[in-house]
Amino acid sequence: MSLKSRIFFPSMNGLRFFAAFVVIIHHLEQMKYLFGLPNIFFQWHFIKIVGELGVTLFFTLSGFLITYLLLTEKERFGTVFVKQFYIRRILRIWPLYYLIIILGLFVLPQIHFFDIPKFTELVSTHFKTKILFYFLLFPNVINCLYAYMPYIAQTWSIGIEEQFYYVWPWIMKKTTNYFTVMLMIIFGLLILTSVLSLFANHADDISMLDSKTKLITFAWKFMAMLRMSCMAIGATGALLLYNLEMRVLRIFFKRISQIIIYATVFFMLMFGIEFPFANHEIYSCFFILIILNLAANPDTLFSLENKVLDYLGKISYSMYMWHSIALVAALHAARFINPNLDDVLSNVVYYALTFIGSFILSALSYEYFETPFLKFKHLFAKVQSGN
Repeated sequence: MSLKSRIFFPSMNGLRFFAAFVVIIHHLEQMKYLFGLPNIFFQWHFIKIVGELGVTLFFTLSGFLITYLLLTEKERFGTVFVKQFYIRRILRIWPLYYLIIILGLFVLPQIHFFDIPKFTELVSTHFKTKILFYFLLFPNVINCLYAYMPYIAQTWSIGIEEQFYYVWPWIMKKTTNYFTVMLMIIFGLLILTSVLSLFANHADDISMLDSKTKLITFAWKFMAMLRMSCMAIGATGALLLYNLEMRVLRIFFKRISQIIIYATVFFMLMFGIEFPFANHEIYSCFFILIILNLAANPDTLFSLENKVLDYLGKISYSMYMWHSIALVAALHAARFINPNLDDVLSNVVYYALTFIGSFILSALSYEYFETPFLKFKHLFAKVQSGN
């Protein structure tokens, strides 16, 4: 099978699980912070930066896989079937997304067990606005405007992916000068976000700002969260691979190059290194090099391809969406051992029960709720994808 007809890449499901795993670690400590318990959410910057970059890895990976699939479709059929693309995304994303939104807005706030101090009571404020934007698949707007939303705050990234999908198949359908378009998106978004940052108020709560500053600050927050530049970086990696730019790829496929890439990323993460104005984009450049090595380098240093990681990767979307519920249940259980959660045993129980609970909820969700929708995806797929 030629490289261009290959639409399954090894290790991608394992990479998805790794991204979900670090996000959950991030939220484990964040939840202790929200409950006013001892935590390392701010004390050890690694926890915060790795969690945030776990989502950036998701975005980069999505840009890579979706773009490669659309390139394959366009070459085989001469066009991109936009309608079928949207139906496939709806079948994959919408059922679970809307289930979690309904639970987070209407059900869980009514159950005292799932109260999160100071935040559950705020769910009902600006309720109609929240319903509107969540149901229109713009949850990132709510994250920019209001306080943390229990159990559905994580959906901001799903909304951003959906917004990416609103435009991306049309771009792939209409353009042929892909690299120019990718560079325009990456640098255009970077420049716009950087300029807005200079004039924005960087406060978490923008409700007390005057109207002009509030508008600029909202625009900056929205653009900073958008991360389409990271998806475009992933798409650029797909273009390099699809067009067999092996002279470029061979440089990064060498063993010494892989060692340098992995060592650099490890160093940056461990020391919490952040880059002004382009932090996620710089990390995304390293992530796409790792993705390309895992996906297409026969001499890759590492492989995440095995049955366990493959399955965990398949349910990673479910884990990402359900894990907040497991977090709170596990926290309550661990506090029976130590109410302050400030010893090793209670934290081990907290972490273990969170991952066990997340796995059980996700496996059940994937098998009995999501799979019935997924069975219809092949009816609308011109090109099949194993990822």
